[in-house]
Amino acid sequence: MLRQVANDVTACAVNDVMLRINDVALRANGLTCLRFYAIIKTKKAVTDIVMIDIWTTLYNEAKSKVNPREISPFIEAGGVAAAILTDKGNIYTGVSIDTACTLGMCAERNAIANMITNGENKIVKLVCVMRNGNVGFPCGACREYLMQLDKDSSSMEILKNYKTHEVVTLGELLPNWWGGDKFK
Repeated sequence: MLRQVANDVTACAVNDVMLRINDVALRANGLTCLRFYAIIKTKKAVTDIVMIDIWTTLYNEAKSKVNPREISPFIEAGGVAAAILTDKGNIYTGVSIDTACTLGMCAERNAIANMITNGENKIVKLVCVMRNGNVGFPCGACREYLMQLDKDSSSMEILKNYKTHEVVTLGELLPNWWGGDKFK
C-alpha cells in the first residue's frame, strides 16, 4: 500500500514502514528521519502524522557521544563527536582521538570509518559537536577526506548553527576543489 503523504515525500510503504524522501531512503524506527511529514505504522494500526527534524536528531546523536576522557597518558578521546547521515538514511557517529604522536583521528573521519565499515560511502548531512555543545566545522584534512568520498560530496550539507539550522555545503567550505575532474 503506497500513500502520498506530503509534497516532500515520494512514497511511504505502510506495511514495511519504508519511507523514501527526496531520494533518501529512511527506515522509520519512529524517530530517525529527515524533516518531513510521514505516516508511522504501529503494531496495531497506522498512527499520527509526525514531523521529525533531522538536524536535531543528528545533533543529539553526536552530542550523546561527546565524552572527553583520557585513554592513556598519551591518548585523549571524545572531546569532539560527529554524526553523519548517508543517502540510505543511516546515521553513523564517531569521536575524536588525540594522540601525543599526532596520529590521532578527527571525529568526522571516525564516523566515516564507521560508515565505510558498514558498506556505505555517500554522506548527505554532517554535524560536528564540540565539548561545549556548540557545532563546529571539519578541519582542512577532514574537508579533503570528505570531498574524496563521492562525486556529489560538494553538495553535502554541514550544520553551521544549531539554533537556526543554518547550513553550509562542503563545496562552499572547499571551493574549486582540485579533484573534481577525476569523478567525470
